[in-house]
Amino acid sequence: MEPILRIGEKMYFNRLLVFGGLFIIGGMMLIDGMPQFGSAHGKAKQWIDPFLDVTGLWQGSWELFAPTPDHVNVQVGATIYWKTGTTTEWFQPDWSSMNPWEKMSSFREMSYYDNIWRDQNSAGWDALCRHIAA
Repeated sequence: MEPILRIGEKMYFNRLLVFGGLFIIGGMMLIDGMPQFGSAHGKAKQWIDPFLDVTGLWQGSWELFAPTPDHVNVQVGATIYWKTGTTTEWFQPDWSSMNPWEKMSSFREMSYYDNIWRDQNSAGWDALCRHIAA
């Protein structure tokens, strides 16, 4: 009698699971990242959107060139009024003056500043002000 499961078969099955999972996740990210070109693509995006939101894989809006490029440039700043009567002005780092390493290492921070100024994120304004004043 031959054994039902050989040693190599179990390892191969695990490898198939890993590659299959990577293929599925990569495909979902590809569907999400491509511009919508039909109703089936739109339905696929709607179907995978909750999964990408929960896992943090959602890539956000990439409206750099088309169809409607982002024309809003915002620089978040604050004026701090101290009890002594002095004031201090603070501004977020200037993205255009950063070198590539600084841009890469502070990308999430800059993304935070790009979104915090919107009214829908007003709940975070107090925490940002306390952080700046500290």
